[in-house]
Amino acid sequence: MNLINITMKQFELKQIRDQLKFGDVTTIANEIGTSTQSVQNALRGVAMTENAILIIQHAKRIIKQREERIAELKVIIDEQRKKRKIQNQ
Repeated sequence: MNLINITMKQFELKQIRDQLKFGDVTTIANEIGTSTQSVQNALRGVAMTENAILIIQHAKRIIKQREERIAELKVIIDEQRKKRKIQNQ
């Protein structure tokens, strides 16, 4: 069971790393007050310290905010398309 938890944790960290964009590591490092190397180590699961947990939580928050903004933009774009479609008829 312990191996499953470790594998799932590594899989989750990989998903987080894959969803981060260019510059997010620097942003996280600046906001938390650590080096970019510490952020990268935390996202790789090298060391699970309190700081690493904060870094992971912050990364998840950035990803969630980005997903929410994308969803909002999709709604706005759909509304604009509907308006154009009505105007063109």
